[in-house]
Amino acid sequence: MLKETDILGWGKYKFQRLGAIDPKYLLNLIHNIGNVPPNLSEPLREFVEMNMETLKRRANGEEPMPTFKQCRKVAFERDLAERRILEISRADDRRKKQPVRTYQCPDCGFWHLTSKP
Repeated sequence: MLKETDILGWGKYKFQRLGAIDPKYLLNLIHNIGNVPPNLSEPLREFVEMNMETLKRRANGEEPMPTFKQCRKVAFERDLAERRILEISRADDRRKKQPVRTYQCPDCGFWHLTSKP
């Protein structure tokens, strides 16, 4: 089951938390669920249905949008972060600090690179 803190990995609001996405967009997706990738359609439909009243209140301005911590680091989806490590290490072996692993940020929820083992 998806939560407001989960990150959408597709579409207009890619890389944004579900709770920060325009509620009108999420409500409209239910009517156009055929345009959503098959692996996301069912979980996204369930999320919208479970949060329908909250989304409607937010869309009407009756309830404020939640706020989430942000960070200033370059953010990646996990698989993209891992590929980026390989690209950097192949492209420039003279760099003093090479990224060696990824980690999920506790603030933004995305993946970052680090040179710390």
